[in-house]
Amino acid sequence: GLTSIWPWATTPDLPWSTDDSDKFEGSFSARSQPVLNKGDESDLHVAITSPLGGMLDFWVKSDVQMPFSGCYINMDGESRKGYTYPTSGWESMAIPIPPGQHVVMFRVWRPNFSLPPGGNHVSHTIRIDSVRYIPTISEGFESGKLQVDSAVTFVGREWGFDFDPSNAHEGNASLRSPIIDAGQSSTMKLKASASSEG
Repeated sequence: GLTSIWPWATTPDLPWSTDDSDKFEGSFSARSQPVLNKGDESDLHVAITSPLGGMLDFWVKSDVQMPFSGCYINMDGESRKGYTYPTSGWESMAIPIPPGQHVVMFRVWRPNFSLPPGGNHVSHTIRIDSVRYIPTISEGFESGKLQVDSAVTFVGREWGFDFDPSNAHEGNASLRSPIIDAGQSSTMKLKASASSEG
């Protein structure tokens, strides 16, 4: 079966599963079912809700070969990436996720072609591993206080808020570095961490 901390869903007839025979890192990867009959589809999908969007990052290994099998990765029914050939190893891939709610689907499918005698030496599957979602973090400074205050440190003179709308890119406020003298410096550091692996 498919085990993960993410709320994945898969097709009941040809479900994806976790497998330890080949992985990019760790102990397991997710593998589609082989699509051996005309019209077969093996899907894996997940819904992502994010107020500011972000980036879905993952590793993929393809073992499909058109015209007998292929793979595509879509979001909300529109294709974003795809494979028509086997890969020699794992490849990194990333898909931008806009703000709002979206469904990302990985599909392996077989067109209406019969396999040649003896097959064509691929498994008609794909694998994914090390799936990460990196959300966009936004700070508009409108409240006069940093929303991520606990994660920000200043080295040297501290930065301050500027409430002159003419100096803001949008809204009414911005964060402004201090005026410094020769040989001085001022640095703002933001520490961010996230539990992102699925």
